[in-house]
Amino acid sequence: MPNNIISEETANHQKQNSSEDTNIIEQPQKKKGSVRRKRRKSKDIPIKIKIERLYKIFGKKPHEALEKLKKEYVSKDDFLNATGHTVGLYNINLTIPANKITVIMGLSGSGKSTLVRHINRLLMPTDGSIIIDGQDVLSLNKNELISLRREKISMVFQKFALFPHMSVFENVAFGLNMRKDPKKKIEEQVEKWLSYTDLLSYKNKKPHHLSGGMQQRLGLARALCTDTDIILMDEAFSALDPIIRNNMQNILIEIQKELQKTIVFITHDLDEALKLGDQIIILRDGRINQIGSPEKIVLKPRNEYVASFLANVNKLQIMKAKHVMVDPNMIANIDTSLTELVEELNNQDEEVINDFICIVEPETEQFLGILKSQDILNIPNEDLETQTVSEFMIQTPTVNEDDFLSKILHTCIQNLVDIAVLDNQGKFSGIISRGELAQVIYNNEAIDDSAPTNY
Repeated sequence: MPNNIISEETANHQKQNSSEDTNIIEQPQKKKGSVRRKRRKSKDIPIKIKIERLYKIFGKKPHEALEKLKKEYVSKDDFLNATGHTVGLYNINLTIPANKITVIMGLSGSGKSTLVRHINRLLMPTDGSIIIDGQDVLSLNKNELISLRREKISMVFQKFALFPHMSVFENVAFGLNMRKDPKKKIEEQVEKWLSYTDLLSYKNKKPHHLSGGMQQRLGLARALCTDTDIILMDEAFSALDPIIRNNMQNILIEIQKELQKTIVFITHDLDEALKLGDQIIILRDGRINQIGSPEKIVLKPRNEYVASFLANVNKLQIMKAKHVMVDPNMIANIDTSLTELVEELNNQDEEVINDFICIVEPETEQFLGILKSQDILNIPNEDLETQTVSEFMIQTPTVNEDDFLSKILHTCIQNLVDIAVLDNQGKFSGIISRGELAQVIYNNEAIDDSAPTNY
């Protein structure tokens, strides 16, 4: 491989994580002279919670009723009429990644709160398994279950569940006192999180002195103070006014950037799910309809039920540059000769991803512009040695990989050219073509039959 062609090992850099198809890995060494390209691969994210074949039947004889349901599935209403039992959850299979926000959403009665209450065993399933960090939650004895709830899992409720007779400070300290943590540690932790949630000046007040938004911040502070790996949030912001709710969402996003907790967030609001979730699970009548990243849900709804949720969603406010960009054909230094580029293009033994070549500054790898592969291949051989890359390089506008499509669309309209995507270090990440952008914006009919579901 010519020295001026940047190998994938040099060009690769860490990208912002999304729930699927995010990691760029080095390809195996190929024969000399071939191009090593970037390929996307699903990143191996540690699994925190694994749920398999989970069923919950409410009624007097749930196990007998479940055997009938397994033999022949009928609708939730028909099952209730036939057996007098209610289907809470049906054959739930999912994994919840560590250090991410997983949002479980659905309409009232979909089973979302029932599902989350199984994770800390507030409810026992009729059948199935729940594994947390390799440990079978259903096999825990009373003391082990208490330890799980004190050390590993905390919960924030929709109705706040604050102790009215305790002060703000005492409410936040409750979990630490139950664990019998040292007094000094309790004071330090409580004041830290009261300060973080802007409640420190109210530490001696009772909860009824606080507004609804302040009470919810207090509930969040109490959950964070115990420093558990997992935080369950059951409709935590649903009772709040829209402005306060939006502020709480922003607070949670900022906290998650710092703490990287495993958060399971329950909501019936799609906008909230799309804003917060790294992974979204959509339930209907106790069954999973679709699991995916926000962009996967928006671009490829699994069925008409999921698509109906998206009817009024503004994709431009949800999708980011990193969700729609494509990789270049190759990456090359500005001082690469045209002869070398032509040799590399001619030596490619795989289907070309696209027509773009990214040009960078040799020392810093900072993005300079793009070439179109076909333009280079059309240069007469006798002119290759006399002309330079800079003569054919296109100065294209740039956006950050976390910029929303609403901003990118404005840039595209202003410049009428394709757009380069850079990471937070200013290095090249990918290309967004005008055609690809238009397809994302106007493709409202896509139904993805391959999306995960057990419906």
